[in-house]
Amino acid sequence: MIFILFAVSLFQAVTPQSECPHGWTRRDSSCYLFVTHVANDWTESEFFCRLLHSNLAEIETQEEGTFLQSQARIHTHENRDSHGFWIGGTDAVEEGKWIWITSGHSFTYSHWAPGFPDDYHGNEDCLELFKDERFLWNDEKCDHRMSFICELSLVESAGSLVIGK
Repeated sequence: MIFILFAVSLFQAVTPQSECPHGWTRRDSSCYLFVTHVANDWTESEFFCRLLHSNLAEIETQEEGTFLQSQARIHTHENRDSHGFWIGGTDAVEEGKWIWITSGHSFTYSHWAPGFPDDYHGNEDCLELFKDERFLWNDEKCDHRMSFICELSLVESAGSLVIGK
């Protein structure tokens, strides 16, 4: 399985794309993969996404959040046991200061479920789309195992590399 992931990631790294890879869903200049066949903790989920040259999803606008909530409802039947979907937010660096792990930026948009974040028992530092709250945001223990969402940018801003057209 590791070899297959390596081969897929190598192929993606050298092949310019204007569309999303098979199995990914496109919205604007991003592709999203809802990984429901494995349940990983938050760190393992980020590592898995990086193997695919992507990262845990970062929700930066209400429109993107609404899109991912609707897609989460569609994909939740694929793993009914999952608590929700990991996305890329954390306050592990500084309690109460939520950032996106990939960019390091503070949240400019959020959509917390009522009463959250609550840092229950002082040990909830990772962000999920919480199934029990209609996929609104919840802080959760980072070692909890669940499905996750990878985001692949079709536009790389760092080097102004445009993948595809």
